[in-house]
Amino acid sequence: SKLDETIQKAHDALEEMSLPKYVAVIKEFCISDLSQFYLEARKDVLYCGTEDERLNIGVCMSIIYNNLCALCYPIMPFAVTEFIRSKSPSIVLSIPKGISKPKEDWSKIRSFRHKVNSMLEQHGGNKLELSIVVPSEYVAPYFVYGVSQVLCSTNAIDEPYVVEMDGDKCVRCWRHLSVNVDKLCQRCENV
Repeated sequence: SKLDETIQKAHDALEEMSLPKYVAVIKEFCISDLSQFYLEARKDVLYCGTEDERLNIGVCMSIIYNNLCALCYPIMPFAVTEFIRSKSPSIVLSIPKGISKPKEDWSKIRSFRHKVNSMLEQHGGNKLELSIVVPSEYVAPYFVYGVSQVLCSTNAIDEPYVVEMDGDKCVRCWRHLSVNVDKLCQRCENV
């Protein structure tokens, strides 16, 4: 996982006694992996997901929080100690050894996501009013790309392309899908 990779890089930087590299590793994780990828992809679930989906994100964020606190402790122990005391006094501050590896390798989809985001920026408008068609090896859940739908191409294509959505906008999640009389999509109606 990216968290595990970050922890390993941070350990390596500490062994090299390179404080700038240590800080850069933590900063890169917070900006690129946590903010620009994970939270961006999961914000739809935080706003519109079921209680179980939000709980799963809470568990992941708790693991990330605990590990980031432990990683930041060597460079700002007083601030981390105060922060932990105010939030959760049960956290044990030892530099983490890492967590288990994910079942899938997301690096290919993450790099393709940059290409999709550039294309969507050029297209303009609200991303939730669009769906994208991608090659089969880049199919991922809609929230990864931040659009209403991700469709798999039936033809051999190298580049993604945008398709305008026809459905009405769901009043809860703002995705353009088929909605009921209350203007809710099937997913939001079930929640």
